[in-house]
Amino acid sequence: MVLGHYLSESGFNSMWLPSVGRLLSMPGFAVDVFVILSGFVITHLLETQPMSYLQFIGRRFFRLYPVFLLCLVLGLLTFSATYEVYREFSQKVGSSAQSLEIWKIHRENLLAYFAVSASMLHGAIPNAWLPHAQCPFDPPGWSISLEWQFYLVIPLIFFSVRLKPLLTLAIVIATVGFSYLYKVGEWGSFLPQHAAYFALGILSYYCFRTLTRMQTASGISLRLTWWTGILLLFLIPDLRNIVFCPWDVHAGDWLPLAIWLISFCLLVETHSPAPGRFARAFSKAFLNPLTQYLGRISYSTYLLHYFFIYAVMALCVLAGIKTNKYISLAMMLMIAAPLTVLSSHFSYQWIEKPGIELGRRFFRREKARVTLDLSPADSSAAQ
Repeated sequence: MVLGHYLSESGFNSMWLPSVGRLLSMPGFAVDVFVILSGFVITHLLETQPMSYLQFIGRRFFRLYPVFLLCLVLGLLTFSATYEVYREFSQKVGSSAQSLEIWKIHRENLLAYFAVSASMLHGAIPNAWLPHAQCPFDPPGWSISLEWQFYLVIPLIFFSVRLKPLLTLAIVIATVGFSYLYKVGEWGSFLPQHAAYFALGILSYYCFRTLTRMQTASGISLRLTWWTGILLLFLIPDLRNIVFCPWDVHAGDWLPLAIWLISFCLLVETHSPAPGRFARAFSKAFLNPLTQYLGRISYSTYLLHYFFIYAVMALCVLAGIKTNKYISLAMMLMIAAPLTVLSSHFSYQWIEKPGIELGRRFFRREKARVTLDLSPADSSAAQ
């Protein structure tokens, strides 16, 4: 995703990039995969760790908000200077990743956009109320609002499903349908617009739990990965091109679904009695110290990386560097990327970890008063 922003802000047009670059320059697909994963992980959490609604929301708030607020304030303080730099730099490299008209709209009422964004509900604000409220100050923040909306709703849906499953399903379907008729924004930051992806993650968790139990009970490994890959190659021509014609690939809605399906099958196999070689390699790739470290700081990386993109732009403009898209991309890789990782490390240590610990202290399980009956279906799965 970060590399995709480097490409798009450097002026690379996805239509004439080589196939891999074309896929990387569309970071929205990575958000879709993350949304599915979020549905999976949060379902696991709610099924294996019973907690009150207040406890769940409190912990999630302290997980998201400290770094989000830091970036929001930083974006507000640097907005005017960043706008002037971005306007000049985007003209030099021919970038159209962000609309200057939207920057101008935000600049007319900065305090209103700041107040709305500080609620983390800016992604649900219709354009008719406040135009382009989804993306002020820090562009990646729109998906944080989407995630927060999901956190606010999902425990209630779990509780409602156990009381009135058919009524709950009808309400969810009606809400999703309404979101397509009444467009809130252009970023897909309103929860119903991504509800299908969250739902896929939720269903994937229950499939995962069922399949792993089958493997444990039978002692037989379900080798799903290879069959899934072969099936996708037959069903999705564009995915087939990645293997047989890698210079002519066009991304589509199939991409996040294919990535998730293959990852899901690998995850099932890694939990089997005898995982295959490919599944073991997949497991090692995600359990090695470097990958785990990058995963820990990934939230800070996601929210902070745009500020270092702007810093590189400012360096080019203020130093009078003759810039084109290739020089811009090289500078972002050599300057913005290491600075982003370094700042993410300190952000995690000094802001994220204390925030997470604060949430745990304030919202301990034994202090929870009203518990939504989210009993674990398999308490042994809670780690």
